[in-house]
Amino acid sequence: MRQLGLPRTLSDHNAILVGKKWEDWGPKPFHFFNGWLEDKGLMEETVKGWNGCKSAGSKGFSLASKAKEAKKSMRCWIAVKKRVVGEGKFIENILAELDSKAEVDGWTDCLRKERMDCLAKLWKELRKEEQLWRQKSRVNWLKEGDKNSKFFHSMKNGRRMRNYFNDISFGSGKISDPVLIKEGVVDFFKNYYTKVKWNHPSIIGLNFMGLKDSEREALKVGFSEEEVWAVVCSCDGNQTPGPDDLNLDFVKANWNAIQVDLMNFIHEFHRNGESVKDLNKTFVALIPKRTHPETMKDFRPISLVNSMYKILAKVLANRLKLVMGCLISES
Repeated sequence: MRQLGLPRTLSDHNAILVGKKWEDWGPKPFHFFNGWLEDKGLMEETVKGWNGCKSAGSKGFSLASKAKEAKKSMRCWIAVKKRVVGEGKFIENILAELDSKAEVDGWTDCLRKERMDCLAKLWKELRKEEQLWRQKSRVNWLKEGDKNSKFFHSMKNGRRMRNYFNDISFGSGKISDPVLIKEGVVDFFKNYYTKVKWNHPSIIGLNFMGLKDSEREALKVGFSEEEVWAVVCSCDGNQTPGPDDLNLDFVKANWNAIQVDLMNFIHEFHRNGESVKDLNKTFVALIPKRTHPETMKDFRPISLVNSMYKILAKVLANRLKLVMGCLISES
């Protein structure tokens, strides 16, 4: 157990927080919350960081550098402004003070205007708070509205409790030390995904369906901006981002600033068929298959890719859809 003295603020005493001993599970990635999109100051600072990044090299490297700079600007802005959930309570206190003042002195035009301004700010903060909890809850079937933040909060806590584990079993027994667990996880998947040599079936002599010249030429056509934008619009912006920490809603909201760099990268990829390492980085996340997992076989690994890479992959997939019916036989 550990004890932590909290700031006393207006009190003469410090509250004591008692909790379990802190354990180092490694750095936590930065998460972009869609509620921040409504904050003009944050978006302006982020776009300024994106446009202010000048890097030499390939278009893909430039795109990755701009994404890093945008994230850095975003983190700095949040740290300085301390934009955290809780501003709504402060506005509610102001509204209560205005109501109390009006009961004594009566409502004046100035008080009414001030109250309307506070209400507008409060609605904005409540919407941001609800969006944040909805995103954390991973609930995709329910839309924002009707003050669902309590439901989203309970869903998030329930998911956290189901996924919690105190120790994990490896070949040598149960381990509870985070450092040893991390080492065991890496070793497990290294062995699990080690390539095993085996005899592949021969395809010599098999007749495969082919493409016509017109279909092959259609695949070679460069990607248009409309084609890429359609892909961006079709992507769910609430999905967990990859190492770039920028989800697709961020791309949609800042398309005017991003589109030139993104299209330059896609055109470059179309010419030489090569990407850059920074855009191809991937987080491997472990999703429990069951409540309270006990062994590594109780987890399902998924890959969290960068948003820019996700857009490129879906653009290529949509292009291949046009001819897949010509390559797959009915039997």
